Amino acid sequence: MTKEEIYEAIGYTGKYTKEVKRKLRLLMKRFHPDVNAGDDSTMKILVEVKNELTHNKVSYTRSKKTVEKETPIKQPPQESEETDDFQRFSVGDLTKKIQELLKKLDAFTQNLFALYKRLSKEESKRVELDRAYRENMDAMQIFKEQLYRVVHISKWEIFLLILIVCNIGMLFLRFHLAFILSLFFFAFIYIVIVLSRNLKLNKIQDALYTLEIDELILKKQLDQQNQVIKEFHVKEGSIKRALQKLKDDITFYNHIIAKRTNKTKTQEYERTTSYTKRK
Repeated sequence: MTKEEIYEAIGYTGKYTKEVKRKLRLLMKRFHPDVNAGDDSTMKILVEVKNELTHNKVSYTRSKKTVEKETPIKQPPQESEETDDFQRFSVGDLTKKIQELLKKLDAFTQNLFALYKRLSKEESKRVELDRAYRENMDAMQIFKEQLYRVVHISKWEIFLLILIVCNIGMLFLRFHLAFILSLFFFAFIYIVIVLSRNLKLNKIQDALYTLEIDELILKKQLDQQNQVIKEFHVKEGSIKRALQKLKDDITFYNHIIAKRTNKTKTQEYERTTSYTKRK
């Protein structure tokens, strides 16, 4: 074969496409010296053509006659290099490979199911912690409002202070036993009110302090729980990616088996039809 014939056979139109590469590889297999009874003349020309295509130094141009003679023919689907690499495997080997992948797929599915169970438990635990945290914050808000009300002086205290001041003024004007008794009475009531307010204030402050400690603990637990759930989601993503890869591999092997089976059926059909024609 000459270079022009090789370029026409591989369908070179100025671009080194995958289809051109595939056809050139098939020609090199066909005219290999081991297959062609030691004749390496065509193989040398094929190697030169490959070098020209690889280094983009092709000086070949298609003639107008060749272009006019050609008719649009549906090209067979392009075989990827990966499919060509799997030609050495038989259908049985590919079937075993698919069975192994299915076992791995089942194992990954079980791991994902167990992960979902643990994740649901951790999610429910986080919901409980979140609810406890919100209840704690609501209780803190209530105690803060009570503290605000207790800290401020009530109207009764102001009224008692006014009465005490008036009694002291009356004693300066006129020293009388009734004014002394009323002064002691109002002072006693005022002291009782102040003491009860301080006791209530201390209780509210203690409760607030306890709630603040609980808030810190719950917040820390929530952060830890969120971190645990985040790690579970990362594991879930990795398992899902592995599952998708296994599914893609199984689909790819099934495609190769189907293609190989169709080729075998086609070859068998061609043999039977050629035998019938010879008859």
